[in-house]
Amino acid sequence: MKAMSAEHRTSTLPSKYGAPALELDPITGLRELGTGTTYPLLLGTAEFLVGSGTDVSVNVPHKYVSRQHCTIARRAQRLLVHNLSRNGTLVDGVVQGDFERFQGETFTIGETTLMAVTDAALALEPQLRLLLGRDAHELIDRVLGCGLRGDSCAILGEVNSGRAEIPPLLHAMSMRRKRALLMPATTDEFTHASSTLCGGIVLDVDVAPNLRREAPRLATQLPQMIDARMTAIYGCGESARQLDDRFGLRLGDNRTVTIPSMRSRGDEVAAVLASLLKARTPSLTLSDVGVANLASLSAYRWPRNLAEVREAEHRIAALIIENGNVRAAAKRLELHHSTLQQWIARLQLAFHDR
Repeated sequence: MKAMSAEHRTSTLPSKYGAPALELDPITGLRELGTGTTYPLLLGTAEFLVGSGTDVSVNVPHKYVSRQHCTIARRAQRLLVHNLSRNGTLVDGVVQGDFERFQGETFTIGETTLMAVTDAALALEPQLRLLLGRDAHELIDRVLGCGLRGDSCAILGEVNSGRAEIPPLLHAMSMRRKRALLMPATTDEFTHASSTLCGGIVLDVDVAPNLRREAPRLATQLPQMIDARMTAIYGCGESARQLDDRFGLRLGDNRTVTIPSMRSRGDEVAAVLASLLKARTPSLTLSDVGVANLASLSAYRWPRNLAEVREAEHRIAALIIENGNVRAAAKRLELHHSTLQQWIARLQLAFHDR
């Protein structure tokens, strides 16, 4: 059997004290920040010519991108970039001639900033769009960057907004994914976790409010954490500045993700519902829901955020399957008939009792 080439393989980095090794995946794309566009770097190809011309392997058709702007060589799990343009290729605003980029790191050609991404990260984009918004490119870029680089970050969001779903996604694309993701609920558990070679620590101060009170003392333990990253989940009552003050993480805006509430995403409710239907009941589409019902769903305020939209999708699917028969749908859902009827009335849906 032919041996797998170096750029195809997952690279393992040495670990300490018997902890599972860190893993870096092959970089398989360049994500354009702010637009959601990803330019593929096909496995099996080791050298790429990037530019706005027609004779390049990665075409970036934007202002100030030269026809042949730079070359990229994929070596193991990093990219070696060589500038060809008088416009320059920049890293953190500084023109560079030759440099390397690892997963989650960025560089700029013209006015376009590109981030090195992996298949593991790109596979999670549909879930991030569901949680953060269909066109929330900046937020999705931020999550992908933090996950790929293994940065600590703050996740701010209301209850039921899906904020607890973000840390596992960060962990799934991280080089630390073979190590445990821990969620301590007490200060003793945090003390144990901070001395463990884990993949990450999640602090949800709404679940464990005593951690909030102990923040100053716990903050002194964070520098002692070896080869791990901390992801903190906070409710909307906290800000990134308060988080920095409590734990001294120095996160800043680039490592803070605020999940929008569903009431601010009224124009996306239909798209979210379509995504949920496709995942759970592929035979159903938005046309089965009906125009009038979709208008009512878009106008509803969704006080329980994404959790309530998921509940609505489950109930609507049952009503459609039962041809609008409320009693049959209630039985399918194991609900009392009057409970489902009241819910239909509250959301002003056009399913009639029979």
